Amino acid sequence: MRVPRDGLIRTLRSTPGTSAALDTKGELRGYGRIRLGGGTWLGPFTVLGKPYRRVRGRPLRGAHATTSVGRRCDVGSFVCIGRGSRVGDDCDIDNYAVLEQDVRVGARSHVLYGAHISNWASIGSDCVIGGFVGEGVKVGARSRVFGYVIHAHLNPSVPWDSGQAASAVVGPDAFIGFGAIVTGGVRIGTRAYVCPSALVTRNVPPRTIVTGVNGHTPASEWKGRLSSSPFFSGAVG
Repeated sequence: MRVPRDGLIRTLRSTPGTSAALDTKGELRGYGRIRLGGGTWLGPFTVLGKPYRRVRGRPLRGAHATTSVGRRCDVGSFVCIGRGSRVGDDCDIDNYAVLEQDVRVGARSHVLYGAHISNWASIGSDCVIGGFVGEGVKVGARSRVFGYVIHAHLNPSVPWDSGQAASAVVGPDAFIGFGAIVTGGVRIGTRAYVCPSALVTRNVPPRTIVTGVNGHTPASEWKGRLSSSPFFSGAVG
């Protein structure tokens, strides 16, 4: 379904016992207030404004009233965008991607490969997200995340939903490769490069290449071809 112009979608036909609605073809399911920008494409079986699951028997609080997708976005099939989430203009949200409640995605970003972005996470403009982004994680502009940015879970014996642990901050222009794991409330510096399958549990300085388990090498000291990449020559800060 392509949206010809900006508009606020309200309930079209209520599903018994819920606030959901279906379009005339039964392919679009919406919950609550949904704002769509003109020129946006929605693939079949997309869900917009879905509330998060109940937490300790109650609805998760804090969601904004309106779920919005900006202008000229392409939203694939079987995508779920949670209640109160906001997607900027000119974004691509690929098939099977999940944005939980109150997620922010900046303009011209790409959410690919069935990526999962958890509650309250914030993605800057011009980003590429192809992995898992945990609750409350902040990803700076022009960064690319293909690995897992998750909480540390230092005490897995506590009840689930007992509280939000510290979340990572990924600086602008950073790169996190496929299979890499960033865990805990660490900071990834500007133009840091986390290699595929690396494990990060410590802060990463700007222009640092990470390999293995917290193996830090300044890009200027790297012996391989990566050291000459234009990626490291841009501004920091």
